[in-house]
Formats: sequence, C-alpha cells, structure tokens
Amino acid sequence: MTRLPATSASVSSRIVRRSRVASVARLRGRIKRNVSSVRNVASTHATDWLRNSATSGRNGLVAPVSVLNATRYASPASAVFGTLVA
Repeated sequence: MTRLPATSASVSSRIVRRSRVASVARLRGRIKRNVSSVRNVASTHATDWLRNSATSGRNGLVAPVSVLNATRYASPASAVFGTLVA
C-alpha cells in the first residue's frame, strides 16, 4: 500500500497543529511559574502578617506566634491576646 503524496492543505494543517501545541505548552509553563511565584509571595505575606499582628495585637488576631513569643509580654494573658497587659 503506497502513501499518497501530502497535499499542501494537510501539510499546513499539521504545521498549524504543531505550533498550537507548542504555544499551549509554553502558556502552561508560564501559568505554572506564575502560580508558584504567587504562592511564594502569598505565604511570605501571610507569615509577615501573622508575625506583625502577633507582636502588635492588631487585626484582632490571636496568633500562635504570640504564644511562642510569650516571654516578650508582660503577663500570660497578653501572650494569648497579643497585647501588653499590665
């Protein structure tokens, strides 16, 4: 069984398909990189926010960091609420 010669239409559709697959792969790679960088930034911000609110008592947050830093506070109650209690 002999193969028919490829027509210009089938060749061009094959080229288009290959370039489309390649561009989708590039786009997927770019999305993956963006997602991972956003995750890194978000986790850094969350850590900083927890640390700041634990030390300053802002945002009404009871942060676990404040329990670890209990020695910084004036009383055990302040270790829970993250504020200085006389």
